[in-house]
Amino acid sequence: MIRKITVVVSHPGKQYVHQLLHALQLENFLLLFLTSIWYKPSLGFYKFLVQIPVLGKLLFNKFLKKKQFDLQNDELIEQFPWNEFKRQLLVQCSNKYRSEKYVFQVEKDHDKCVSKRLSKLLPTIFIGYEKSCLESFKVIKKAGGITILDLAQVHFKYLENLRLQEPTFTDLFEDENLFKEINKVKELEYEYADYILTLSTFAKNTLIANGVKETKIKVLNLGYNPSIFYPKSSYYQSEGLKLIYTGTFTKRKGIELLLQAIKELNLAKLDLVIIGPLLDGADLFTKYAGLFTYFDFLHHEELVMHLRQSDVYVFPSYLDSWAMTVVEAMACGLPVIVTESTGAKDAVREGESGFIIPTGDLDSLKEKILFFYNNKVKIKEMGECAVKSAKLYTWENYYSEVKKTITDIADIHLN
Repeated sequence: MIRKITVVVSHPGKQYVHQLLHALQLENFLLLFLTSIWYKPSLGFYKFLVQIPVLGKLLFNKFLKKKQFDLQNDELIEQFPWNEFKRQLLVQCSNKYRSEKYVFQVEKDHDKCVSKRLSKLLPTIFIGYEKSCLESFKVIKKAGGITILDLAQVHFKYLENLRLQEPTFTDLFEDENLFKEINKVKELEYEYADYILTLSTFAKNTLIANGVKETKIKVLNLGYNPSIFYPKSSYYQSEGLKLIYTGTFTKRKGIELLLQAIKELNLAKLDLVIIGPLLDGADLFTKYAGLFTYFDFLHHEELVMHLRQSDVYVFPSYLDSWAMTVVEAMACGLPVIVTESTGAKDAVREGESGFIIPTGDLDSLKEKILFFYNNKVKIKEMGECAVKSAKLYTWENYYSEVKKTITDIADIHLN
């Protein structure tokens, strides 16, 4: 007889952990979520905090608002908030506290707190996140529990190589000693993990290529919300071509490559809309002035409107373990152009719902843009195919895959 499955999840941030928690809640697997800060409106401390003039509003709008999820049972959340609160307050004074050095310190401190709590909880399964679960893994392993690393990134050695190969990644870590320390923690987490959850086949392959056994790797693609991202009602037959990119404005996403492609193609009525917060590449606004329309932030309703008014979604990233924005665009009825280094290529049927091009290949990017420019009829055909492909990647599908994965693991270990 299988013992009852009890799962504790630890994450000092958010990322997509709220969706994992919901999936576990649906099956009554979740025992507890241990985090740094999670906004509970009913908690006296938060009531007091948000009422502080200026500071309360600033912290809520910039930070606390993101740390909540309507479907989450707040009774299953415990917080160790003080180190992260301290860092967030310091961030308001200086951007240096946003750096990896200070984030990593919070992650290590969180891990220490969680490891002490776990010695009393002793769940059958513990799920942790990169750079913040090594000491917790040690406690669980000693107690005979199951350790799972939910990896949002690729293998750290892939990142090491990328720093040497791609100019936009050379400054990924300016502090070489910190880079080595972090990578050592990552390496040990891989070793202590009984299983590693990855977001895509691409991410999985980076692990296998660097010595991780395939048997301990599980692929769980992230999802999208079909009530927000649904197909356009009609396809425009106007002249020219309207491209769109959504996501952070950074050279690491291939933004400069995309702008260079448009500049060299020099086609009439070739428009590009870019939507997303600026990280780096401010110089591109001058260098490629007049070649694109930019929005730093739009609410979902406005963003989706721009997607449905566009013809093709382009995402020429140098590295993305998944890229949810690709599937969201496909769900709206857009064919896509993505790179080999984009995890969401799992959702793209080559030549049917879009194209997968070599990473950093300017000529291939120009070729595919030109294809859609000269074959407008294909946009509707491939866009409708994209919608069908995207339907396999809703959050409901993700919840089902989480259930299957946890159950399969329990079947092996808890009999």
